Amino acid sequence: MARTKRLIVYLPVMIVSLVTLGLGIRVIPGTLLLEDIPIGKTYSLEEERGIVITVFNDSDVGYRYILRPERPSESGTRATGYFDFANPNWCWLDKETLEVLPYNEEKVRLYLRIPDSSYYYNRHWLLAVSVTPFEMLGDNASGTSIALGAYLLYRIETTPKENVSVRKNENEIITIPSVVEFNDVSPGLTYKKSVTISSGLGNRIKINRLDPSSEVAKLTILLAPNYFRLNNPEWISYDTLVTLKNGAGNITLSLTIPKDKPIQTPLEEILMLASTDSDRKGFVRIRINPHQKGGEEK
Repeated sequence: MARTKRLIVYLPVMIVSLVTLGLGIRVIPGTLLLEDIPIGKTYSLEEERGIVITVFNDSDVGYRYILRPERPSESGTRATGYFDFANPNWCWLDKETLEVLPYNEEKVRLYLRIPDSSYYYNRHWLLAVSVTPFEMLGDNASGTSIALGAYLLYRIETTPKENVSVRKNENEIITIPSVVEFNDVSPGLTYKKSVTISSGLGNRIKINRLDPSSEVAKLTILLAPNYFRLNNPEWISYDTLVTLKNGAGNITLSLTIPKDKPIQTPLEEILMLASTDSDRKGFVRIRINPHQKGGEEK
């Protein structure tokens, strides 16, 4: 097959879901939430989730693409609650260039390895993978072509962990832990948990509930699998304004379930943390797991 390089007018397109685009390119998954990403271990998206990045070419012209992990801020991209992936070198693909022939598809495997440091627990990051066309292939490759690339966005939540070292981060709002677990809870009792907030974005942090009807709740900060949204936010009390000292401060979350409100399913609440000196926001997940009566019969 003849391989001819021609001028390509590249139009980057941000992919926010399973996407079908004009001019021939489709990419799945366009966006993804990856939870409980380990520290100090290699994470394979295919082995852990059974997912590979697939690029489809539905046109009569072949293309060669460059794939590159990068910080979303390089393109001015943000997602509420998530901050730039700390180092794109911690992510790699099994192919840096991809040749997709006409009416064909190619697969790419994604890997992550976050350094073994307690500092990287409890993080909420946004990772971008750019898919950029740079060469046309085949007998139909002639003249100037408008080619669409893709901009894939993956939300990464590292393993939550209590009692880890706190280091003020100038560009993020972090909670330790990032997931607060109230386990084996029963109605009529009060439970308390302490959370540390770390940030360099300002000394005052406002805290409020994520509105379940908001676009952020529907599209960005999603509930954890197997959890249902808490419809009784009054069960959880907390300070709505916290002052940080040297970049850190503590809040106490208090959970009280009324005696006449037994819960049967795991529930999740999400609290947003906003700096009064910045437009950036972080969040913490609160999970409520009901009391399990008895055990397995043997």
